[in-house]
Amino acid sequence: MRRSLFSSCILLILISCSHLKEADRAYQDRDFDRTIALCRTAVVKDSMDTDAWLLLHNAWLHTDSVRLSLQKMSCFRSISSFSPGQSHDITDLYLKHADRAGSVEKSISLLMEAEQFDSSNIQLLDTLSVLLSGQGRYSESKIRLDRLIDLARDPLPYMNRLNAIENRQSYAKSEYEKGLKAMKTGKTREAEEHLKKAALTDPHFAEAVYEYGMLAGARLYKAGDQESLQESVQVLRNAVRVMPDDIEAHYLLAKSCERKGQSALGEAIEHYQTVIDIAPGCRYAKTCKKKIQTLEKRKAFWEKGK
Repeated sequence: MRRSLFSSCILLILISCSHLKEADRAYQDRDFDRTIALCRTAVVKDSMDTDAWLLLHNAWLHTDSVRLSLQKMSCFRSISSFSPGQSHDITDLYLKHADRAGSVEKSISLLMEAEQFDSSNIQLLDTLSVLLSGQGRYSESKIRLDRLIDLARDPLPYMNRLNAIENRQSYAKSEYEKGLKAMKTGKTREAEEHLKKAALTDPHFAEAVYEYGMLAGARLYKAGDQESLQESVQVLRNAVRVMPDDIEAHYLLAKSCERKGQSALGEAIEHYQTVIDIAPGCRYAKTCKKKIQTLEKRKAFWEKGK
């Protein structure tokens, strides 16, 4: 019985190897559909065959099926650790994935995943630092630039980029401090201008984004016209993004959405509810509950009339 079982295992391995050799030849001939079919057969016979999973990943990549390619990469990673040579090859594949990802955030996510097993790849770090900087994520970009300065034969270009980021952050901080000073003396419009410059210069400078959002959001809410309300909603969304537990920001955003009208009622309800979730005993809680009940009825009425 044991001999029979052992013989069966050997036979399955041989069959899997045969399919893999054929798949490799098909891949070299750029017949990716046949490669995929043969690799699928190979992994059915031996689900721990890392070579088959990796070849299947490569084949899907050549057919521009990024989602399926990433699934196969996930299977490969779950059963195998990368050798140094493989790490370089896999990083190249991730760079190709990132180039085809369809959004900057998805590209960044893929490159950060690759960074976990190849943190010294200059092309990877360079691409990632550029994307992060383009999204205003300066602190994260600086971490990659510091590594590049240590790794590169010619660190000067990376030093220049690092200096440029630090200058932007320094300018944002200076404008933020001017804004706070103007607020203390009651010069709200001047304060708003300084805070706006700080927030636009460094979109991840949380304090500047929050203070500008609250100051401008309140002024635009009071203005009351649709253009002002749309802008109010936008700056307050940013305030909530950087300070997600701040009930004042959620409450003002909810009020702006409510005043904006039908198209924003769902968002108004969401933020009124968030205020209750964060601080059920706060001074806004009772008002938020009543607002939710009223807006849900209005929303149902509008939807019924469609």
